[in-house]
Amino acid sequence: MMSAFVTVVMSLVGLVKKNSQIVAVCLLILLWILMGFNTKNADYTFYELYYELRVIDVFGLNIGYVFTEQIAWLFGLDFMQYRCLFGAVALALLYAFVRRYTDYTAAVLSLYLLMPFFYDVVQFKFFLAAAVAIYAMHFLIDGKRYWVAKAAIGIAVASSIHPAALLFCFFGVGKMQRDTAAIVSIVAMVILLFLVYSGIAQGLFIQQVDSVKAALYFSKLGRFGFIPYLISVVFIVAMVYLMSNEIEKNETASGIMRDAGESQTATIRQKNEYLVFFESAVFALLPLSAFMILSLQDFYRPIRSALILFYIFFVIVQTEKKSALSRQTRVIIQISFFLWFAFTFFFVIVNVWDLVVITELNNNLVFR
Repeated sequence: MMSAFVTVVMSLVGLVKKNSQIVAVCLLILLWILMGFNTKNADYTFYELYYELRVIDVFGLNIGYVFTEQIAWLFGLDFMQYRCLFGAVALALLYAFVRRYTDYTAAVLSLYLLMPFFYDVVQFKFFLAAAVAIYAMHFLIDGKRYWVAKAAIGIAVASSIHPAALLFCFFGVGKMQRDTAAIVSIVAMVILLFLVYSGIAQGLFIQQVDSVKAALYFSKLGRFGFIPYLISVVFIVAMVYLMSNEIEKNETASGIMRDAGESQTATIRQKNEYLVFFESAVFALLPLSAFMILSLQDFYRPIRSALILFYIFFVIVQTEKKSALSRQTRVIIQISFFLWFAFTFFFVIVNVWDLVVITELNNNLVFR
């Protein structure tokens, strides 16, 4: 299968030529082809039908998403052309975000292609929302003038496309000191777990949604199915915490962090700001994981989309910050990351291998 061969080869090339911008652009084009020219997936038929019939008021369609359709209708685009257009817009936002914080864009895109990209092809509406929400995070990270208002507008736009994008607000803990972010997030997680297990959360939320969403989100608890996903989340948080501690310890000891002074460029400062942001923001995954008990399928989405944030952090640590780590530490981190990736891939991707991955690879207009 040509599409599978190209996907595997490009992923490997991106991991080897991790700072090649030519490879990064090729990966971006591949992502766009796999998404925009896909002709069959689990959600495709219904959304194609809604699009072709120009349905604007039905369960699952939100004002922001309908607005994107209306733009496409204005230009007379069919459904595939619509996906090509807005898939390109969303992928460009993700690319711009990644490129803003690391030169090793190809490595990040390769990891993203392997997981969770194929889910984004299916859950296209949430992908659009997540791309906007993630791009809006750069306002938090950079902290420039009116950053609160700009970030709020970004989240508002994202949530108008898919309401679950509101959950990205939890990443606001990235503006706190790391220890404070950890405490706030753990307390929030405990409270949310209590509210969910006691049924109080369902009682509060069920009044805010229609009957279809109420049955979908709140009818039962996935107490056991979410455990492997929770383990994956905790492992991410632990890895980021340990990596941050090791970098801080070594840089402080060598005087890198304190004595760099004015010799650093704006780009390097910007990249350091990402590390500072994410070492706190990663704790947002903990309260987000509490929602998975309600509906693993629906509430794992923001965590899955946020994996690209973790990839950026990991790639920066393994490349631009490698001098702050001993060789032994880097090897341990690499092994830990591989084990986490394999474990998470098994539970997130392997269980839907035929339904999601194979179906998409076998149904693409370009690779026929």
